[in-house]
Amino acid sequence: MLHLKAVYFIRPTEFNFNCFKKEMSQERFSEYYLFFSNVIPNYQIEKLAEIDEHDLIKSVQEVYADYYVVNSDFFSL
Repeated sequence: MLHLKAVYFIRPTEFNFNCFKKEMSQERFSEYYLFFSNVIPNYQIEKLAEIDEHDLIKSVQEVYADYYVVNSDFFSL
C-alpha cells in the first residue's frame, strides 16, 4: 500500500510507541502523519527520529484531546 498515506491519532504511552515502532519497521505506507492526544516527552520524539530511517514521518503534532474509554462502545473526552 505504498501509494497511500497514513494518519495516526495516538495517546502518547510507551505501549503505543512500541506498537508504532513495529508498524514503522514494516513500512506499509508512503507517508506517516502523527497526531498525539497529549504532550510528547522529548525522548519519545528522539526515538521517533531514530526509527524513521527512510524519512516517512512527515508531520508530528500534539492535539490536546485526550480521551478515556469507559467501556467497549462509549468514551469520554
